[in-house]
Amino acid sequence: PGSDYFQSTGGISTGGRIAKWNGSSWSTLGGNFSGGPGGGTGTLITMEFDKDSNLLIGGNFIGACNFSPFCNSPNVNSSDIIKWNFSTSQFERIGYGTNGTVYDIKVNGDTIYVAGSFTKVYGDNDTLEVRNIARFYVQSNRWDSLN
Repeated sequence: PGSDYFQSTGGISTGGRIAKWNGSSWSTLGGNFSGGPGGGTGTLITMEFDKDSNLLIGGNFIGACNFSPFCNSPNVNSSDIIKWNFSTSQFERIGYGTNGTVYDIKVNGDTIYVAGSFTKVYGDNDTLEVRNIARFYVQSNRWDSLN
C-alpha cells in the first residue's frame, strides 16, 4: 500500500512514484501523477488489477501525465482513481474520478467498486452524489451509487 514514499528503486528514478518489476529488474511505468496546481505527485494508496490485467490505481491526486516524468498539469484528468493500460503504456481515466481520496478498489468482471472518503463521482456528462462508495461500469462508462 502507498507507493508515494519512494523516488527510486533498483537504481532507476521513479519520478511518478510507481514502478514495475518484470522478474529480474525494475522499470518506470512511463508517466507521473499530479497532485494539483500546487505541484507534487499526489498520493497513491491502493492498486488492483482489472479483468484485462490493467492496473487500477487509487489515492489522492488530480490525474496523471503520460510520457512525462514530472508534471503539475495532468493530460489525463481522473481525480483519485485512474487506470494504467499495459497494452498502450498509457494512463486512462475512469469517468473523471471522485471528489476525495480513494482507499480501496475491488473488481468483479466489468464492474469496478471504489471506497474512500468522497461524496461525488464524476462521469462524462454528470455528477453523482454518493456516500464513500460507488461502482463504475466499464462497458457503459458510467458511475452508480451503492447507497
